[in-house]
Amino acid sequence: MPGDAIKVAVRVRPFNKREKKRNAHLAITMDAESGMVHAKGKVPGGDAYDKKYHFDNAFWSHDGFGTPKFVTQTNLFTTIGESLLKDAWE
Repeated sequence: MPGDAIKVAVRVRPFNKREKKRNAHLAITMDAESGMVHAKGKVPGGDAYDKKYHFDNAFWSHDGFGTPKFVTQTNLFTTIGESLLKDAWE
């Protein structure tokens, strides 16, 4: 089967209405080039955390539409969707 390797991607989305209403804090930073995601913060009423994760692809769509780091749905499909669809039909 073409493209047998499993690839893992992550996308940071914008806050939804509920998160905005609660004044949610963004606890994620990302380096899309390396696929590294850094989560740092404190669970309300709990422990602090500082974790790093690596993915095959990392997409930033949280804010900054029109900025170089913002990934649109079209960019996302071009990067991973086309090959996924192609492999599904083969």
